[in-house]
Amino acid sequence: MEKILFIGIILVLSGCTEEIEQPQKEEIPNTEAEISSPILKLSTYLLTFKPGETEKSFTITNAGGGVLEGTIMSDIPGRIFDKLPGVVAAPSAFSLKAGESVTIKVKVRVRRSGSLIIETNVGKEVISVVVE
Repeated sequence: MEKILFIGIILVLSGCTEEIEQPQKEEIPNTEAEISSPILKLSTYLLTFKPGETEKSFTITNAGGGVLEGTIMSDIPGRIFDKLPGVVAAPSAFSLKAGESVTIKVKVRVRRSGSLIIETNVGKEVISVVVE
């Protein structure tokens, strides 16, 4: 068995005179935007308005790469005589590059609780709005 192993090694070594082909290099992305997709990050999932409070804010961040685009809507109805929702978020649309943030100001127009719905190109999130 030792002789066969020895011969096998010689055959392997004698066949190594050919040049070994190098593997092709894969192009690697060099920016964060090329590496990952957008990631929606909210500073809070709950806004509580105490009596007398009418304005609050929260932050939306693109914690990933690419561009995060979205809109903000409220499911809280407004007064019967106007067409505005009971809670207004401004700005109501956004477009954020990697690492960018936007502060959203939220104003309560009626004393009702509900939700803010953030719909983006990577999914939907909901912020609960509690009006005491």
